Amino acid sequence: MEYSVSLLNIKSILSKLKAGDKVWLEDGSHNNLNVKIDCKGSLKSRITIKAKNPGKVILTGNIKINLSGSYTTLANIVMKDGGVENSIEIRGKGNRLCGCDISLNNSNGPVLMIYPKFNRIDHCYFHDYSKSDRWIQKDPNSKSEDYILIDHNVIKNRKQGRGNGFETIQLRNEDNKIKSKSIILENSFEKCDGEIEMISVKSSDNIIANNTINSCKATITLRSGFSNYVVNNKFLQNNVDESGGIRVTGENHIIKNNLFKEINGGDSTGCAISIISKPQYQQVKKLQIINNVFINNECDLGLGIGKGNLPPTDIVFINNIFYKTSKNPIFSKKGSDCNNLVFNNNEYYASNIGENKKDVGVLQSPSKFDKSRINENIYGNTEKCGILWDVEPETLDINIELDSYYEETKKKLL
Repeated sequence: MEYSVSLLNIKSILSKLKAGDKVWLEDGSHNNLNVKIDCKGSLKSRITIKAKNPGKVILTGNIKINLSGSYTTLANIVMKDGGVENSIEIRGKGNRLCGCDISLNNSNGPVLMIYPKFNRIDHCYFHDYSKSDRWIQKDPNSKSEDYILIDHNVIKNRKQGRGNGFETIQLRNEDNKIKSKSIILENSFEKCDGEIEMISVKSSDNIIANNTINSCKATITLRSGFSNYVVNNKFLQNNVDESGGIRVTGENHIIKNNLFKEINGGDSTGCAISIISKPQYQQVKKLQIINNVFINNECDLGLGIGKGNLPPTDIVFINNIFYKTSKNPIFSKKGSDCNNLVFNNNEYYASNIGENKKDVGVLQSPSKFDKSRINENIYGNTEKCGILWDVEPETLDINIELDSYYEETKKKLL
């Protein structure tokens, strides 16, 4: 069945909704709205609640949206000029926030908190946030797989904070050995400057793939955990001061098929890839860095940054390409010794290899590099992201459970 109702009065029909029903939200602006949406659809027959006229349902003030129940999509609404801690909570199973414009800037605390399992945030526009604490956060108390999907969003203008705790997205478990199995896919990040950890991963078996990072004073940080995969992302940092690429601690990670271009964060934690060694951080072990391209970064690789007492060990560098026209080094001068480094079939087109004791390969003149070999368009998000007002959310459904989608995505990327 189909219903037409204002979001203010949606509680009056929630108990009537069944799998496959559609609710059209009438135009209107609502202040200080607190609503729990707990209807129950199914994987093959979702409940859809969406604006009749996308962008004309507007929420302001002390907003509290709790999307619980199961297999329900909330789509095409605007949330702005307000916010509280956890203004948006995605709970239950198989629920989805799609095609929304979110610029809540009055909350010190997560604007959006995502709980397991099989929940999805997609094709939204998150913009203009400056408060402390995480912008988007996964439930850190989860005890098993989350299978959360954050995909095809535009995330823009996260103002730089002072100190720790200004992450854009955090995937954390109190026990970092827990396999979250969440995916951050096909998103666009621009000027997300909150702190050095733009995406902060403190859990295991996550996939961060096909994202474009543009002019951000921040990094994708594998802060702790096991077997995380960072694949086919594009870093276009445009020589922004304090910009970075990927910071790594933890074990059994794979960094593959990424493009790092014009990163200018220095040779400490702002290298294209910084392999960290600090007393309070998890030791880096069994890291694979494969098929990446490095173009005109201030520093490309930082090995053992921090000079901790547990040096990184068992790291392989295979089929990577380095191209640099400046005299800056490929390897950071501030790193410490690492154990069991393997370099195989890498190409270096630069005038300065930097201070590194290992036999990394042959250094060639930058003039010998054929730029046409690198097609930058195949990296990062290649599909449309952000709000698609003219596209029905149903056409963007994933009609398999997100555990199967995770396994398919992992197989495709690796």
